[in-house]
Amino acid sequence: MLFPVSAANISSLVISLVLLSACVGTEPAAITKRDASLDLYSPSGKVTVYEDVKFFKTAQKSYDSFKQSKEGYYGAFAYSYLGAFGRTTGHNSLETAREYAIKLCKEKRNIGGPKCTVIATLSPTGFSDKGNTTLSMLGTKTLAELKHLDGHKAFATNDAGYYYSSWEFKTLKAATTDAISKCNENAKKNTPKFQKLYPCKIIYKN
Repeated sequence: MLFPVSAANISSLVISLVLLSACVGTEPAAITKRDASLDLYSPSGKVTVYEDVKFFKTAQKSYDSFKQSKEGYYGAFAYSYLGAFGRTTGHNSLETAREYAIKLCKEKRNIGGPKCTVIATLSPTGFSDKGNTTLSMLGTKTLAELKHLDGHKAFATNDAGYYYSSWEFKTLKAATTDAISKCNENAKKNTPKFQKLYPCKIIYKN
């Protein structure tokens, strides 16, 4: 779920690790396919509720917290009617967030129990899914800051929410190589099962 200096900033690194550590043990179905175009949104977000549910106590507390985390887009909350739930935020697309939430819910669900369904999502204000590449709130902010830094620079990310920005390089090739390798390194270290399914890619270079 990382700010710059040829190394990602510690504060956003922590957020990313929290996001992805919650996902360890799940196995996404497939790589999200996104268009080469990049759509960026404002820091504000919104919660969309698809179904009102009467939760058990633990799930209710998690759900209430989820609805207050509007800065955490993209996110999703999945629920099974015997109490299992999955909550995730900080992804780079709504479909990936939905996928993770379902997988997390299934891990907690009893065999043969009611299926897990997404009952709420977090997305940016004004979001319109055109199939283009999008970024989490934190990723959007980091990319905006990167564009004002010196030297050759590059920004790499994957759909799960990991990203890495590099700058002050003498060549564009060096900047892109650093960004893609460090992004993949961070993702592989914390979520090795996901890395083959969600490889990092360069979405900005200059």
